[in-house]
Formats: sequence, C-alpha cells, structure tokens
Amino acid sequence: LQVCEFLTGKDKNRLALEIFEADEITTGDIIELISTFSFLMSGKIIGIKNCDGNASWSGAGFLSLGSLIEKGFPENHFLILTASTIDRRKKFFKTIDAKGLIIDCSVAKGARKADIKEQNEVLRQIADETAAKLGKQIQDRAFHMLVDLTGFDPRVLAGNIEKLAAYSAASKLITCEHVQ
Repeated sequence: LQVCEFLTGKDKNRLALEIFEADEITTGDIIELISTFSFLMSGKIIGIKNCDGNASWSGAGFLSLGSLIEKGFPENHFLILTASTIDRRKKFFKTIDAKGLIIDCSVAKGARKADIKEQNEVLRQIADETAAKLGKQIQDRAFHMLVDLTGFDPRVLAGNIEKLAAYSAASKLITCEHVQ
C-alpha cells in the first residue's frame, strides 16, 4: 500500500486499485485491465501478488505482457508485480528492469547469525506494526516464541498477530500465555 500511496501522491481518490493473486488471473486479463481506461477514475493501479508461484502463466503470456511493458502503459496506469523469487536472467525481468522499476525486498534466507538477525528484524517490524494497528503490543518473549512456532513467513506471522490480538481481548499486551 505504501507503493500505491507513492504512485497516487495527492490524487489518492483519482486512481482505481485492483489487486489479484497470480493464480486468479491470466496474463491476457492483466493486459486487458492495464490497457483499459477507467470511466470514473483518471488512472489505475493493477497489483498482482505471488507471480513466481503461477505455473499457469504461459511463455506466450509473458511475451505479450513483456511487449506491453516495452510499449508502455496509458498515462496514470501502473502495474505492480510481486514475487518471492525471480530469475534475473529471463527476458521478462530484463524488460521490467529497463522500462520499469524493480524493488528488491529480499531478506537473507540463510541460517548464519547475521541472516537470522536480519530475518528477526523484518519479522519484529511486521509484528510491531500489525499489533500497533490493533491497539496492542507484543511482549519480547512472546514475539520470539511466536517466531519459533511460525518460522520466517511474514504473512503468516501478521495473521497470527491478528489472531492473538483478538484472543488477548482487553489486554493491551500479547504475552507468552496468549501464544501458548
């Protein structure tokens, strides 16, 4: 959402936002959505999550989408693709790199002390932000207990924080007892 806010700037109400999971949409649908003008808005943002896990997107689909990216989108039309992994050698990646913007949000996946520290910093930020939105805080020991149970999965961690916030009811602090 921060990317969307950056793109819209002061015109927050002037761009339509549509978000899809990659396995819910074809590349042809994406091309149609990004190429079609909105009747009520001055532009649109099309977001596609988890693009790397979609085996149904064909090579021809990627070629068509790559061609559209090379040509360019209508004014005030933006396409945001997210993926946990990507092959930087592929033409599709190189096209996006040349015509768009790639933001690398990767986190170290190793088991070295430095990698685990980086992972925990990311998870801590997600946990604190999610809890704060719900008017809660999470105890340090409870956070570490939850990370031990969940592993490095930011989406699952955020969902678990939401569940713990509901479970902890009136308490402003999520504790180890809540996690247990």
